[in-house]
Amino acid sequence: MYSNYQKYRDMKRVSNYQVSKDTGVSQSALSNWKHQKSIPSVGNLLKIANYLGCTVDDLVRKEG
Repeated sequence: MYSNYQKYRDMKRVSNYQVSKDTGVSQSALSNWKHQKSIPSVGNLLKIANYLGCTVDDLVRKEG
């Protein structure tokens, strides 16, 4: 799931820091997601998807 986020983030050419700053989703939340310590809340998924110009489904869709 994180790889989908990373793909859209890279397409927008922004860093995790910038995503965090612009959406209000903490950097630690993004890091925990990356390291599979947690998954983002629905609210955070909506913020991230809106910011990256994709859908929540695009973010959570199984890779592969």
